[in-house]
Amino acid sequence: MELQEIPRKTTSGPYITDRYSHCACYYEKVMYVFGGCTSPNATFNNLWKFDLGTREWHGPLAMGNYPSPKACSSMVTYKDSLLLFGGWSHPTPYPLHQAARFFSELHTYIPAMNEWIHTATYNSPPPTAGHSACIVGDLMVVFGGSHGQNNSCNDIWVLDILERSWTKIKTARQEPQPMPRYGQAQVLLDDSHILIVGGCGGPNMVFNDIWMLEMGNFWKWHQIEVLNTENTPSQLWCRDTVKIGNMLVTLSKGSRSSREKMTIRKIAANVAPRPRQQPQPTPPKELLKFYSSSDTDSSESADEMNFHRRQQQKRTFTRPLAPGTSPGDARASTSQRRENRQPIRTGPPSIRPNAMNNRQKQLEMLKSYEERIQQSLRSKLASTNQTDNKFESTILLHVLDISEVIKNHSCRWLDVSEIPAHTKANSDELLFYSLIEGRGEAVMFGGLRTDPNTMHMGIGQFAVINDLFVLTPIKKF
Repeated sequence: MELQEIPRKTTSGPYITDRYSHCACYYEKVMYVFGGCTSPNATFNNLWKFDLGTREWHGPLAMGNYPSPKACSSMVTYKDSLLLFGGWSHPTPYPLHQAARFFSELHTYIPAMNEWIHTATYNSPPPTAGHSACIVGDLMVVFGGSHGQNNSCNDIWVLDILERSWTKIKTARQEPQPMPRYGQAQVLLDDSHILIVGGCGGPNMVFNDIWMLEMGNFWKWHQIEVLNTENTPSQLWCRDTVKIGNMLVTLSKGSRSSREKMTIRKIAANVAPRPRQQPQPTPPKELLKFYSSSDTDSSESADEMNFHRRQQQKRTFTRPLAPGTSPGDARASTSQRRENRQPIRTGPPSIRPNAMNNRQKQLEMLKSYEERIQQSLRSKLASTNQTDNKFESTILLHVLDISEVIKNHSCRWLDVSEIPAHTKANSDELLFYSLIEGRGEAVMFGGLRTDPNTMHMGIGQFAVINDLFVLTPIKKF
């Protein structure tokens, strides 16, 4: 296998914009991409398609009733149409204090007619985002998702596509079942089994477990035993997974042991590099404290407040004397400093004394901070170029063997040495991308990029991208 980046063409033509948390699916040699987020906190409702034969993007201006702008929705292929369900949108500044929105609407896109249709359904689930979905015959099975902040679920909803009616499935309470989660991967094994991989239940609740849902007259959960857990991806809640034969394939940051066994090198692009959106650095704590102390409406300046704080510390703590200094010398030195202090300002009080001086200090501190960041980046880049222009990556191809998952309820992560060679990837960590299978190859698009050269610096290391990768050829393991 080889994961190669498809460079953006230099010719003037349509090209999809940067985005992450979008949804994608495959139909008739075309990858369809809908919605997603971009910076700064905007969501889309446009539809793009990537022709896998010509390697070109097209942005069709569809007719009909468009879906709302949203991300974290699901889009699946059903016969000759695409079904789009749920999603979430960023809060907007206008009207004021508008909260984030969650959706439960269902839309159908018909490629042959290039038209969106808002599909009315009965007994629909609550507004949901970050869920997973798949098609089983004439049913769409939806699992998990989030209904709002800190409100994830493990519900199973089934849409009868022909009847346009939803049903909430109940499983046996005494049986084990997955914890509430969102951002998981859902893979159809056959007409009676669905696999749920990973997910996230909230802050510090990232799951690497695997569950199988058995469908029939009585729906039942089975927790799958995972072998070779040392080869498990770093996290399984923000990455898509594709099924290739009896294997599941995903891309993730590798562990230290796996990086020693296999290195992935950056592919040199044949065209001039596209300018990336540079991450915004986070000011240091001391700079934030300085802003909070000076940009107030108090009649005291920052220098005066710092002086009173030091006086309070003197009254609370006893400063140790320097070697060879007596208490009398210390008192004399203190009296001398008091006499040399600047006289108190007379006349009408100012609203913000020394405001210009404080602002000048702020600018100087900010400039000094920016210079340190730039110097660190330049020195790091110079050292990288001196060693190797194709520096090592932290992203690896992870393969899960599911050949025994239905029979024995077990699966196994392959060791890196068992994965076919010549696998290549961009040198950055990728998150919230889409990964679909089509025409014997897997296509990965968009997401958030993490630059490994800046991770140790503590600055904002994420950037939204619209890069396109193709994992080809796919071979049956």
